Amino acid sequence: MMNLKRDSKKGVTLVTLSIAIIIMLIITSTLIYNITTGSKVKALNNMYYDINKIRDKVDMYYINYHTIPIVNTPYKNTSHIQSINPNDNEVYFVVDLEALENMNLNYGQDYKAYQSNPSEGLTNLYIINERSHSIYYVQGISFDNKMYYTIPEENTKVTDNTLPTIPQINIISGTKSKKGFYVGDVVLNITPGIDKMSGVNRTTYKIIKNGQPSEEIELGEDKTITLNENADYEVIAYTYDNEQNMAESKKLTFSIQEDYLELYFKKGEYWTEADNIYAYLWIQTEEGVNEYKAWPGEKMTLVSETDNIYSMVIPARYEKGMVVFNKRTSSNTNNRYCYSRRR
Repeated sequence: MMNLKRDSKKGVTLVTLSIAIIIMLIITSTLIYNITTGSKVKALNNMYYDINKIRDKVDMYYINYHTIPIVNTPYKNTSHIQSINPNDNEVYFVVDLEALENMNLNYGQDYKAYQSNPSEGLTNLYIINERSHSIYYVQGISFDNKMYYTIPEENTKVTDNTLPTIPQINIISGTKSKKGFYVGDVVLNITPGIDKMSGVNRTTYKIIKNGQPSEEIELGEDKTITLNENADYEVIAYTYDNEQNMAESKKLTFSIQEDYLELYFKKGEYWTEADNIYAYLWIQTEEGVNEYKAWPGEKMTLVSETDNIYSMVIPARYEKGMVVFNKRTSSNTNNRYCYSRRR
């Protein structure tokens, strides 16, 4: 209680009364300000508490499932948030709090309404950026004439210790024989892995041909590779993120071989030799005559003693060539007994 000086004749002086009023106003306003400030500090701390808790849970969820817990419809009311963290991309989602355990939060209760009816008018939400995994409270907390939507540490560079997803390799074009190998051109498509933290930096591949590995080659924009040489192949793909974390590699194994035909010969009744039958093959090319094997060619195998049918396997490039069936020293070119078919 303040003691006011009283003049026995004039009562309280005007100056004294004015000072008393000013002091009372200062005291009263300070009390009001402290009460208001304390409430706003609590609200801000509540938001910080929520975001830290969500972030810890999201990190564990990402480690276990390699994705983030979100409501799949992107959230667009983010113009006031997009400039906060330079690590963000332009895609934000509402955090699916139901996918996280023990989430008793102070704010964010609109997420259930957003799940059933996505609306940008809902702001009592926690959202997450697709790339940086930064957490924001859309509605924000006002303090000291400024709005806060996340904790200050979110403005720092993101530390990415997670691996990108595994790249994929698929054969999109190629003719496969019944024997399991490919014939001619084989076209592969490589799908790079995905990294939602720091982002994908590059995808590379290595070709191991007959056991001899190539250097790592950076994947081009068309994401395809064409191979056609006869060999056994292993193609291995790698994806790196911007923190140089490498995904688990993906490997595809296959073979390319020249196609083959089966050549058959039916021995005539006047051909007395039973096991001394050869086939000599050649084709005419721009470079000259290309023979399969030097005269007398390759010995044929009896496949049907009853019908006197012989066969042998030849490369498919001789399909339109010429053949002479012979007994090493003489020949019989009766072609009505010669035919071939693909295996």
